[in-house]
Amino acid sequence: MQERLLKGNIITEEQMFFGTLHIADKRIAHIEKQGDTRPDANWITPGFIDVHTHGIGPYTAVSGEGAKGMATFAPPTGLTGVCPTLAAESPERLLAFVKEVAELAKSPDPNITKIIGIHLEGPFIDYTHRGGMDKRLVRGADLAEARRLLEAADDTLKLMTISPEVDGAELVINLMPRAGVTVSMGHTGCSKEQKDMAVAAGATQVCHLFDTFDGRLVEHGVSKPCLADCVLIDDRLQKEIICDGIHVPQELVMLA
Repeated sequence: MQERLLKGNIITEEQMFFGTLHIADKRIAHIEKQGDTRPDANWITPGFIDVHTHGIGPYTAVSGEGAKGMATFAPPTGLTGVCPTLAAESPERLLAFVKEVAELAKSPDPNITKIIGIHLEGPFIDYTHRGGMDKRLVRGADLAEARRLLEAADDTLKLMTISPEVDGAELVINLMPRAGVTVSMGHTGCSKEQKDMAVAAGATQVCHLFDTFDGRLVEHGVSKPCLADCVLIDDRLQKEIICDGIHVPQELVMLA
């Protein structure tokens, strides 16, 4: 058995330290701790998994070809798993994208980053909170369209972002988890009651918290809790935040 050794600052689930990673048969056989982290050492981290990305390098997630380009470009970045993400599109383009990426996910190439599934950020998105999405393509939740997408994906649709307040949202949110799809609430100005409805129906995640969310109202000098506040104190929900220093101020990341 051939063993390979990697020395550096190692990140594990519980701690960071300087040490040696022992690799045998392409698997971690042993982790040897040898002291505190060193400022001059390389960092050895678990592979990154990106469940929400519209593009990597020169490639964008608008087709199967674009998704494959993303996965081919990604390995040097440390990304080992990716969900190519498509925003609101016409029913025809959504179906075509899902079919093409599903084929890639079901026939993985060992030399590129693994496409672990598909993320559809829409099209069932609130018009007012659509952000950069095309206003002609966002629409109410259509149960028949959702079923067509699930059939075309053939178990590769893993994440879908939905606005809880759009017409028909509860039915689609209820359908998705039973088909193995995580529902993320996003692009939304929903009320606390609508948020709780979505969670009761099966939503377990929040799409880019603080982005396309309404801020607090102040009445008679008193701040009222906004949707982001209600999300932060709800331990039933996983929170996604864009930590690039542009989309979300550092203070809100620290708050979260």
